[in-house]
Amino acid sequence: TDYSNNNNILDTPTVTTSTTDSSLTNNQVRLVFNHEVDANTAIEASNYSIPNAKVVNAQVLNDALNTVILTLQPNGTTTTGPRELIITGVKAKDSVASPKSLTAEVNLKENIRPVLNTATFRSANEIELTFSESVSGIATDSFVIENSLGEPLTISKVDSSTTVNKVIVTLQDNLAAGTVVSIKKGAGVGAVKDEAGNAIMDTINLKT
Repeated sequence: TDYSNNNNILDTPTVTTSTTDSSLTNNQVRLVFNHEVDANTAIEASNYSIPNAKVVNAQVLNDALNTVILTLQPNGTTTTGPRELIITGVKAKDSVASPKSLTAEVNLKENIRPVLNTATFRSANEIELTFSESVSGIATDSFVIENSLGEPLTISKVDSSTTVNKVIVTLQDNLAAGTVVSIKKGAGVGAVKDEAGNAIMDTINLKT
């Protein structure tokens, strides 16, 4: 095939993020161009620049060669809102034309994952968990609480709130004064998220 007259030039792509498409995570940006892209230039992460966010990977979809998925550095986008995406050096597939610099608006959610910071006893059967920010989705299976022998303690209820960063976990049984327990992730920890939808860091191993 003769591509000598292929002068296709990419225009500003349609940009989609998790703010409007729940199938995308807060670490992803979808770009849909007007032509199929040149894979060699489209997968160069350094060809994409976003303030307060770092593009660490770019992938062309096999079943949609005009679509690029950008992956942002986790815990790198500290603010929610629109900003400017600058694209340089990305060519149309088989085009001999020089690519132009493109600018588009990208609306991102912050992607800082919440952290469980501390766990302290409030009473003989109540433990207060303090997070780095407000979280929701906490249930009795979100965390596992173990005694010093590694035996799990029964959690009877959890009082959660989306407006404060503290949660009260109530145990079924009272514990003796001075008892030390360990807090670890439970089967339902994936449902614990902040207001932007970022899942809690699940490397949890706290002691009271």
